[in-house]
Amino acid sequence: MNYLAHLLLAENTPASLIGQLAGDFVKGPLKGQWNGAVEIGISEHRKLDVYTDQHPAVTRSWRRISPIRRRYARVIVDIAYDYYLSRHWREFADQDQLEFIAHVHRVLKQYHELLPEGLKQVAPRIIESQLLASYGTHRGLAQAFQRISRRLKRQNALGDALSDVIAHDKALESDFLAFFPEVITYIRVQRAERHARDEASLAYKWGRRDL
Repeated sequence: MNYLAHLLLAENTPASLIGQLAGDFVKGPLKGQWNGAVEIGISEHRKLDVYTDQHPAVTRSWRRISPIRRRYARVIVDIAYDYYLSRHWREFADQDQLEFIAHVHRVLKQYHELLPEGLKQVAPRIIESQLLASYGTHRGLAQAFQRISRRLKRQNALGDALSDVIAHDKALESDFLAFFPEVITYIRVQRAERHARDEASLAYKWGRRDL
């Protein structure tokens, strides 16, 4: 998934929002080098990425991308799904999209020192360019595809990926709508299980103290 979807799936805390964004910038095992709540967000980001890559609706979307760009299908679909999330925002979020994005911007500014180095460099551009809001337009999608295309060393056709989104608009939208309610359920179950484990661990700890 891309930035906007990860952020919407975060818990409503600054640490969770930061962790969901930081997941793209932190590699390797988590060993307490970050704030504990941020690390939970990073771990959730990674689980969401694994779940997404295995979901049949997502793999259907990958196959819709033209062969000339198929090697970049995951990137294209991730970004395109933020477009469809913007289109269907009110179905999945209680808060107005622009208000939500403004809140994310405030978190990135207020807790700048908690951000991993790579995210520290990117966060100002996310804010200044209104990147999260831009995914809701064809123009914003085209710009996102072109930015990534320019960063790649080998020659590629990724910059023209908007044509795939337009050509398969209804099918990709249908894939997204099949996928997103299920990923919401998945992360809620993951959190419920984590909270249950935490409560059991705490109960055990205090139970032993009473011996």
